[in-house]
Amino acid sequence: GAGAGCHVMALTELGLAAEGIDICREAVEVMSSRGIVSRQCSLWDVSHLGDFSTVFLLMNSAGAVGSIKALRAFLQLLHTETSPDCCVYLDVAPPDWAAVHAAAKRRREPLSERSFKEDQWAVLDCSLTFGSVQGLT
Repeated sequence: GAGAGCHVMALTELGLAAEGIDICREAVEVMSSRGIVSRQCSLWDVSHLGDFSTVFLLMNSAGAVGSIKALRAFLQLLHTETSPDCCVYLDVAPPDWAAVHAAAKRRREPLSERSFKEDQWAVLDCSLTFGSVQGLT
């Protein structure tokens, strides 16, 4: 999600209309307190995106969908719900493996070791548009 909204704020300071979404109520409250247009919803709740010309999924937000199969389904959903000229920008970065292993070993709510495989990571460098199909992969 948009977290505290730093990217949304930067876009609005450039004079662009922007909205941040996050599933976390506290994050939306922080954005609202900073004067940022924001909405609490799931990443999968994209029914309101038809009016936007650009969608940013920065700082591994796309990874929140959970798997490559889910990413495909999510991108197909974006294709259906956004305008034909909408551009979607996403980035993913390799995880901090030490942090992943530490999360798997913590006492409270450990990360399931079945949820990751050591050194298996897809690195994507994409720019997609759903108008005429374009992209850099």
